[in-house]
Amino acid sequence: MQSSAWRNGLVAAIAPQYGPTDAGVAVSDVRAVGEQLLYVYNDAYRPILGARHPDALGQSFASVWPELVDSEIMSIIQRAMQGESAFFENMPVTLTRNGYPEQTWFTFSYSPVCDDTGQFAGVVCICTETTAQILAERARDRAEAELRDSEDHYRHTVELNPHVQWTALPDGQLDRVSQRWRDWTGTSGLGQTWNDAVHPDDRERVFQAWNTALATGAPYDIELRSRMLDGAYYWVHSRAYPRRDESGKIVKWYGTTQNINDLKQALEELAAREREFRTLAEAMPNHAWVANSDGNIFWFNQRVYEYTGVVSGGLDGNMWIKVVHPDDLPGTLAHWQMALNGGTTYQNEFRLREGATGEWRWFISRALPLRDDVGRITRWIGTNTDVHEQKLGSEQLADLNAHLEKEIAYRTAERDRMWRLSTDIMLVARFDSTILSTNPAWFDLLGWEEHELKGRPFMELIHPDDLDATLAEAGRLAHGIKTLRFENRYRHRDGSYRWLSWTAVPDESFIHALARDITEQKRQAETLQHTEQALRQAQKMEAVGQLTGGIAHDFNNLLAGMVGNLEILQFRLDQGQTDNLTRYIEGAQSAADRAATLTQRLLAFSRQQMLAPKPVSVNQLVGSLKDLLQRTVGPGIVMRTELAEDIWATLCDANQLESAVLNLVINARDAMDGNGLLTIVSANVSRENAAAGLANTVPDGQYVTLSVIDDGSGMPPDVLSRAFDPFFTTKPQGQGTGLGLSMVYGFVTQSGGHVRIDSVPDAGTTVKLYLPRHLGSAVPETAIPAGAETTPPIASRGRIMVVEDEEDIRHVLTEMLAEWGYSPIPMADTASALAILDSDAPLDLLVTDIGLPGGMNGRQLAQHARVRRPDLKVLYLTGFVEDSDARTEALEGSTELVTKPFALDLLARRINAMLAS
Repeated sequence: MQSSAWRNGLVAAIAPQYGPTDAGVAVSDVRAVGEQLLYVYNDAYRPILGARHPDALGQSFASVWPELVDSEIMSIIQRAMQGESAFFENMPVTLTRNGYPEQTWFTFSYSPVCDDTGQFAGVVCICTETTAQILAERARDRAEAELRDSEDHYRHTVELNPHVQWTALPDGQLDRVSQRWRDWTGTSGLGQTWNDAVHPDDRERVFQAWNTALATGAPYDIELRSRMLDGAYYWVHSRAYPRRDESGKIVKWYGTTQNINDLKQALEELAAREREFRTLAEAMPNHAWVANSDGNIFWFNQRVYEYTGVVSGGLDGNMWIKVVHPDDLPGTLAHWQMALNGGTTYQNEFRLREGATGEWRWFISRALPLRDDVGRITRWIGTNTDVHEQKLGSEQLADLNAHLEKEIAYRTAERDRMWRLSTDIMLVARFDSTILSTNPAWFDLLGWEEHELKGRPFMELIHPDDLDATLAEAGRLAHGIKTLRFENRYRHRDGSYRWLSWTAVPDESFIHALARDITEQKRQAETLQHTEQALRQAQKMEAVGQLTGGIAHDFNNLLAGMVGNLEILQFRLDQGQTDNLTRYIEGAQSAADRAATLTQRLLAFSRQQMLAPKPVSVNQLVGSLKDLLQRTVGPGIVMRTELAEDIWATLCDANQLESAVLNLVINARDAMDGNGLLTIVSANVSRENAAAGLANTVPDGQYVTLSVIDDGSGMPPDVLSRAFDPFFTTKPQGQGTGLGLSMVYGFVTQSGGHVRIDSVPDAGTTVKLYLPRHLGSAVPETAIPAGAETTPPIASRGRIMVVEDEEDIRHVLTEMLAEWGYSPIPMADTASALAILDSDAPLDLLVTDIGLPGGMNGRQLAQHARVRRPDLKVLYLTGFVEDSDARTEALEGSTELVTKPFALDLLARRINAMLAS
């Protein structure tokens, strides 16, 4: 270490410790020249100084390293001068030691140094330059990064390749297989596992090829089938080449495997199509041939060789020209060359010699070019068709054409004759109704000349009432739909209208139509319709006459009974004889009651009776009638009931239904002549279940059925067809009115139902009532207290308004109400009744006839009254109601109905019950 300008004590202190080291050591003495840092260093420090050595020895730090004066190193030295040691590893430092800035790295430490007296004397720096190491490490990192990038690039290239990339060791064991193989087969393919995917039929061939390549070092190239994930075998093409070292020894095999299944299938399909083509061509009766793109024919089917007698292959190339007629050859070659030059369809006629006979026959030859995906011609496919007879028959064809032309001219003339002479009008028009042409029949039938119609819309001639239908039909024609027997009216030139029946056919542009005058047919049909209506009216009047005769007969009998009894009564009273008069009164009353019953039956038959419908259970009703019915049929008839559980309710008049059942049971009893089995059956049915038993006029829905079945004599078809006719009966004189079934039919129909009768002679009859289902519950039958029907009227107090337009009935009601203790208020019309109802006068009950004159009926009067008097009770009286809705409408709350004629005691009980409630 140089020390000529340094104090011996400082050198002596550090020399033993740092003199021999390989690290650069620099010592700065702070006392030699005040506080300046003066350098002294060992030999190992000299390379660090570069060109600054040896001038740096003994110089100040700032003069040696001016670029470091403002750096972090200066602060490190200052801390060392304060007694603090510092160590840094691979610190980057920019030095200008060789005349230019250098990026360097150092590992160093700064420590304070004391002299031999123990006083602080300077700073020692132990420094090792690591620039070369750092640069080497960085170069290595870059190389490793580049290697990693290269490997990553290779890996991505391999994995993105649609083929499988693989490598194998010299012994044939696969050590690397790309992911594509796993995607294909689901196996790694490493080692010898790729063998498992090889088709069993290909394994021996594949192993032999691979082993041969391993043994000889020759490239490996083979097509095989490999099993894929779906279990199917696909064709793949596998190739591999070896990599050798400097000595020629194989160190690695590099291979690829490509999926060629689509290519194989395409080739197989191509080969199959080729076989199909050849098979088809051989099966053809025509000659067939194939030429390459330059026109050189290389294949003929067997038909050609059979015809020419030339051996197979003897016509290939241009040898076929020897069988073409010499006169036809130049033209044939010219046409063929023209097709080859232009790539157009080849067509030509020439004669070919038949080998067996030497005859020359005419053929027409056609060929089409086949092109690849870019449009290049790859082949020509041609055929030769024998047209010898057609050629020889050309004159005959010309004669035929001439004949056809004459035929067409004749047909055209015939059509024109029909156009001119037809009595049916003909028309050609556009779809917008513009007339283009008409035949002369237009003038004969409608008075219009063709020049008056041409260019005119035919819609202008249509009767206004027929315009919409005609427009719709024209629209159908515009859509290509033919018109058949369409009728409308066209205006005659004189302003009248004629009925026409049209047949029309559209083509692409026009309507071609023909019409026939049907005015007379229409007139005849109208006349026939009037005749039929007159016939129906006559039949109707006949039926009315029959009905009127029956009614007159029965009523005359009843009136005779009433008048006779009353006249005898009057005679006895005039004679002063009062004994036994009651029987005449009872006789007249009985005849009146029977007249009332007859009236109710007539109303029921005509569906004009006033009903009081309410929810009814037919099972309960039949059960309540069972004892009465059994007494009615007598002991010789066994009566059985089959009533369905959970029977639905129906909305009807219970009293009328009871009468209907009783009528049916009596008819069944009479049909069985007092002995047999009578069955009453109830059931729930739906419209679809009973479709065969319901008339089409009955709405769809659900019904309750009640059937009365007997095993009596039954009815023949002629009797069955008249079973519902009024006054029709097969019973002996005096045993039936002929209104029973008519009443049943009228009541059920008025209730919205239907009646069906099935009867077989000597086997029995079934009458089935279909009553509409009511979704509510049936009203339970309430027992009438014993003796209630004979309980005399109970006198009561109350103000009762009586509205009745018949004076006699109003007088009787007023007198009886007063007799019973009520305060009656008689009214003859609704106007006077309204004055009281709209006042504040007290009123307990309104008794009103339903059929009142003056524009407001009894029901409307009651509705008006309840606006002011919502709690007012109403009792309706009626003999007949014209309003069909009112006849079937359910009675409102606090409302009752009494049908005329009525017994006064029944009226009294009904009034007492209403006022008591």
